[in-house]
Formats: sequence, C-alpha cells, structure tokens
Amino acid sequence: MPTWKLTKYEGAIETSQWELPAELNEAQVEEIVRRLVCCNLTEEEVINSSLPADSAKKYVLLDRNEDPTVIHIGKNPFYIAELVK
Repeated sequence: MPTWKLTKYEGAIETSQWELPAELNEAQVEEIVRRLVCCNLTEEEVINSSLPADSAKKYVLLDRNEDPTVIHIGKNPFYIAELVK
C-alpha cells in the first residue's frame, strides 16, 4: 500500500523520518511540510516568506522546489516528502 515518506535533512544528513497516510493528497502533505519548516524560522522569516512572489522583500524559505516528483521545502534544515508505492 502506498504511503508518504517525509524526511528531514540537516545538510546531507537525514535526521528524522515519518510515514504519512497515503490518503492525504499532495496539497495536504505540502501544508504539513511548510508547517514543519516554519518551526525552524524566525517570525520575520515566516512573514517575508509569505509575501507575494513579486515583492522585493520576498524570501523563498517556504517555496517548493521545482521538482514535480517530490515535495522539497526549506533550506537547512529542509524536508522532502514523496509518495512511496
């Protein structure tokens, strides 16, 4: 049965891993990953990362990496979620 595998990395080192239910859709998993990333950010970083893309003060700390096969968000630490069959 498929499951979402969520992994936290600090640099190249895997520090934590969780399994999420497969019934979660991609948007729900992406939201979980963003919330985890926020745990490691300052209030200013959260606010600036939430600004519109065209804002001069926009940070990319909560933006998803462009790889469509995984959900990759964060800088260091960063999180990767993928659906494993």
